[in-house]
Amino acid sequence: MRPHASTEHIDWKKLARENTAKLQEIMEKHDLDGVIVGSMNNIIWLTGVPMTTDYPYFFTHIALLNRTEEEPILLSPYVRDFFPEEENWLEDVRAIPFTKEIEDPPALVNWHLEVVRALKNLNLAEGRVGVDPRLSIPLYEGIKKELPDVEFVSAGHTLCDARQIKSVEEIKVLRHSCSIAEMGMEAGLAAVKIGAVEREIAGEVSKALFAKGATALGFMPNIAAGERPGILFSSSKFVRRNELVRVDISSVWNGYYSCIARTVFTGKPANEIMDVYNALKEAHEKGLEYIKPGITNYQLYEFTKKEIEKLTGGGYSLPFFLGHGIGVSLIDEPWIFEKSSCEETELKEGMCFLFEPVIHVQGYGDVALTDCVAVTETGVELLTRTDRSLFIEEFGVYQRV
Repeated sequence: MRPHASTEHIDWKKLARENTAKLQEIMEKHDLDGVIVGSMNNIIWLTGVPMTTDYPYFFTHIALLNRTEEEPILLSPYVRDFFPEEENWLEDVRAIPFTKEIEDPPALVNWHLEVVRALKNLNLAEGRVGVDPRLSIPLYEGIKKELPDVEFVSAGHTLCDARQIKSVEEIKVLRHSCSIAEMGMEAGLAAVKIGAVEREIAGEVSKALFAKGATALGFMPNIAAGERPGILFSSSKFVRRNELVRVDISSVWNGYYSCIARTVFTGKPANEIMDVYNALKEAHEKGLEYIKPGITNYQLYEFTKKEIEKLTGGGYSLPFFLGHGIGVSLIDEPWIFEKSSCEETELKEGMCFLFEPVIHVQGYGDVALTDCVAVTETGVELLTRTDRSLFIEEFGVYQRV
């Protein structure tokens, strides 16, 4: 059964209908008569049906949509597992054979023929059809061979553009996903102790996330203790005294990702650590105040970078990134990077992204603050609420400063 949000009712059918209409609007702008969706994250986004993204399910569902129908046709070998009548609002869910394609995506037996049959039902035996870049190549080639009058093009940009602006229902889902991540963060902070192993802390985070309703991990919790720049996974390293410990976690709820990061210091922090952390925290707060519709990703990056440089007297700056979009993918558009690393994007109401300034302090590790935010009509909504203080652990006693 679908997990229920604790505070808000989520209308999943409305979510799916709104996303379908949004995609059809973008399809018209991109001159597409139809789309073939073959990646699980895009299928969850389009249908609102809770499905796992784990192997082997990732390559086993196909959704087809034209520009006029209210909802897509969905093909799946797991109809009984994922689409019980009491939870299914899709009118046209078709079972496809449980054949070799499930365990071996490059295999091609007869799924392409089922897709072709459905495309013809949607009057897409000719015209211009966008293809999800994650559709398996053998399946795509098989479909293409059967429909020589169709012009097939990539639907990558079409799907990304459609996903950028979140609906009210999607933001409700993200709120709940973020609330689960907050519970994982509380467990992670409590587990950071001198002598603990990074993976041991990651295990406590994972346990808490699933206990609170997560349907998957966005990634293995990244616990980075001390001087470990650029290593984005928990290791067998012990937490030692006088280290910055970055606790960076992501969970998934019904296909929607969350992400949050906080920082712990083990021992009594030197003045340099407190000065850097307070500078990062103030820049983070000013950056949040700066976010509103109409500014660009470049402007947000430059504003936050200058604040950090000013607050640290030029001693520290941002790396090339400050954040990225989040939703049914952990990493999505818009990109909040320096100019040389991405295209310029105007922020709009409904965009959701990670705001994650980080400073590396030589000899100690990373000072990091990651929050998930949603752009509102006049500013920003903070979707993650965990205290943004520096957490200090000394002799088993915690302080927040």
